[in-house]
Amino acid sequence: MIPADPEARDALAAEYVLGTLEAREAAAVARALATDAELAAAVARWEARLAPLTALALPEAPPP
Repeated sequence: MIPADPEARDALAAEYVLGTLEAREAAAVARALATDAELAAAVARWEARLAPLTALALPEAPPP
């Protein structure tokens, strides 16, 4: 399920970080992160790229 092609792996990492994968796919990526250093590095790069976006949203308490 984890592609060997670097571009496809990077796209998968991006989708994982964005939370757009189906639950089964996300679980497979999460399992692979423990043993796949390249995939883990790709996920870390995407997390670092997207982290500044969190500063754009104001904190909001959930409704009761």
